[in-house]
Amino acid sequence: MQPKIRQYIINMRNLSFILTAILCLAQASCVIDKTDDTVLISGIIKNSSGEGIQGVTVKVESTSGNIDTQSSSNGYYSFNMPSGGTAFLVFSKDGYTSQSKDARFRGGQKLEIDMTLNTLSEDAYLKVDKDYIEISNNSGKKSITVSTNVSYEVECEADWITNIKKIENIVSFSYSNNEEPAERTAVIKFKGEYEQVKAVTVKQMAGTI
Repeated sequence: MQPKIRQYIINMRNLSFILTAILCLAQASCVIDKTDDTVLISGIIKNSSGEGIQGVTVKVESTSGNIDTQSSSNGYYSFNMPSGGTAFLVFSKDGYTSQSKDARFRGGQKLEIDMTLNTLSEDAYLKVDKDYIEISNNSGKKSITVSTNVSYEVECEADWITNIKKIENIVSFSYSNNEEPAERTAVIKFKGEYEQVKAVTVKQMAGTI
């Protein structure tokens, strides 16, 4: 191959590379320009049975500003963001457990974010770290650790169980001496919202004869 022809081919290859690089840069610049295009975010909010929930408040905190909207009768919601970026969405309604979602989106994108909300009764729980306590016949104090997301009350009918106190997630109680020759049993009941019930049995050893 003659030197002039070889040099021509090399030059054409270089030109092709340069044109390809320019085209790539142009495409990248188009993507960057789209950052300022409007973004549509929408979705359907359902209950645990798959039915749409009306009146769910959707609060949005984003790099483009804050937005509040509500779901329609079939659970559908939608809103526009002025540009691409990030957002933090909170879905809430009285009687339901709130949910949240982080979102990242590009300018011009159509983003669907569906959500399922459970009722408070569905998510309610009340747990105790023990259901049986055995104690000596002498007086003393004991405690029970409670894990829950509902309000609850504590009660015990036994008169030898006294001074029941709730401090944060700890329930403490006092018990008196057992002066009887037989062991005795008491039940401490935890009654919470949404029919959450737990019981702890306390068994005290018999007194000395």
